[in-house]
This record gives sequence, structure tokens and C-alpha cells, in this order.
Amino acid sequence: MLIAMLTKHGCNGFCGVKPPWVMRISLVGEYSDWKYSGLMTKLRYNFINERKMKDKIIIEIQYFHGCPNSEEMIKRVKEAILGFEDIVEYNELLVETNELANKIKFRGSPTVLINGEDIEGREEPESASLNCRVYENGLPEVEEIHKRIF
Repeated sequence: MLIAMLTKHGCNGFCGVKPPWVMRISLVGEYSDWKYSGLMTKLRYNFINERKMKDKIIIEIQYFHGCPNSEEMIKRVKEAILGFEDIVEYNELLVETNELANKIKFRGSPTVLINGEDIEGREEPESASLNCRVYENGLPEVEEIHKRIF
């Protein structure tokens, strides 16, 4: 018997990421051999096709030039969604004026929005301006970004 273990997003669905999509498919036991990699590809393909039938995940990075973390965050987000381009809509928004910052309720550069929600759950400010954003624990790593998206 072949057993595939499906692993959900690490928070068990209670962290606010909606919905907690299956993130990893792993073969277990004696069947974790490379011979079954075709099955893994098929399982991933089926997962992506099922996800395509629903709305795409929309990722938006809001930033401005001159903030030292913007380029690194863009790089990490692109790496986190690599291989999932057909279920993710990726956008970058260059915020160049205080007027635009106020209009979009800019949380600082760089900000990552997943389906309109801040990656850290930070609320929209009442008034916004062109400021660099400080992440309490430093910029999220690629794996952490991936988990929050999927």
C-alpha cells in the first residue's frame, strides 16, 4: 500500500491565513523512494488544478525606492511563490507620494499583502506617509512567507 502524507499549513488553520491550503505532500515509509516521484508530481498537479478553479491568491508588495529592505523582500516573496505562478497573481506597487500612501493606507516599505491582508496582520493606519517599515523579528524568511501565503 502506498501512503502519502498531506501536511497542512503549520498553524492548523487558526492563524488567520484563509484557507489553510495543503503545503507539502510527502511519501512516507518504504515508499519514499525516487521511483514514486511521478506520483508526487501528479499529486501536486492535481492540487494546483483544484486550486485554479477557485480564485487566485493575490500578492501585492507595496514599497518605495530608498528603503533598504524593499529589494530583499521582493526577492524573498518571488522565491516563496516560485512554482505556484499559475495560482498566484503577483503585483508590485511603487508608492512615490504621500497622497498615494494615504489613499492605500500604506503601512510602510516594504509591505506584503496577501489577498488584501497584511502578512503580519498589521492594521491600516489612519494616516500614512512614506516610511520604511520595521519588522519586529526582521524580514520574514522565504519559508515563513511561503507558509503565510499557502
